[in-house]
Amino acid sequence: MARRQRRVKFALPVKIWTEEGNGSVIQAAACTLDASLNGVRLQTSALRKIGQVVTLGYGTRRARFRVAWIGDPNGNRPHEVGLENVDGKVLFHHLEQDEEQAGQYVDREVHNRRSRQAECLAVAD
Repeated sequence: MARRQRRVKFALPVKIWTEEGNGSVIQAAACTLDASLNGVRLQTSALRKIGQVVTLGYGTRRARFRVAWIGDPNGNRPHEVGLENVDGKVLFHHLEQDEEQAGQYVDREVHNRRSRQAECLAVAD
């Protein structure tokens, strides 16, 4: 099955908020691996339930996502999680641009947030 939208590879730190069964909210850190307007692939060990709806945050933006798949911890995608956008909000501005502009945006964003990206990649390892 072909993807409906292109995916852009980039590693930036994001926050995840999950609601537990007792109503408490847990916050965790994650790192993006790639994203499209419809979804994002993360490196995190914080999500363990397919179908769970979570809030993902980057900067001041927030959007709700559903856990679509979780990588096998003993397989080739340990700690990787695929999320589907459920409320249609765009979390990453550059995904609305054409491919060349998106690449330039990611380059600027990575340059401007070099220490945060390095931190993100360290978390992902």
